[in-house]
Amino acid sequence: MTYYDREPRMGHAFSTADDIAKQAAVRRACERVWHCTMRPFGSYAPIDYYAERDNTLVAVVEIKCRDHPMGKHDTVWLNVRKWLALSLASVGLGVAPIYVVGFTDALCWVDVRTIDASRVQIAGCRRVVKSHSDIEPVIDIPIGQLRPLEGT
Repeated sequence: MTYYDREPRMGHAFSTADDIAKQAAVRRACERVWHCTMRPFGSYAPIDYYAERDNTLVAVVEIKCRDHPMGKHDTVWLNVRKWLALSLASVGLGVAPIYVVGFTDALCWVDVRTIDASRVQIAGCRRVVKSHSDIEPVIDIPIGQLRPLEGT
């Protein structure tokens, strides 16, 4: 099922079983490569996970899974609201803010502190599918800025 084949529904719990499975696979790959445990903040939190190693908080992590190969577009989007939450958490907690993108052919990541947040546009879906935030301010991140998740 494609994103646009979904039934429109409003609310906070937007993930399908397929979304959850894809994100879990990316999370496990991150844990394996970074030698950490990633725990969810919870369904209504603005950030997906926090990462810990040796009982120490080391990062806050947002994961986005795409249904296309890495080279299909020149950029990948990070919602401004996610950038704000990751940036604030990073400063307040003194940890790295990490954005992980799972493509169909690659897993990549970027430290949010290195993103040029002035590359903003209003973008998103062609139509609202799950919430009014389907169309919102996003930051364009050049694909070349993403780093491969080693060992995947």
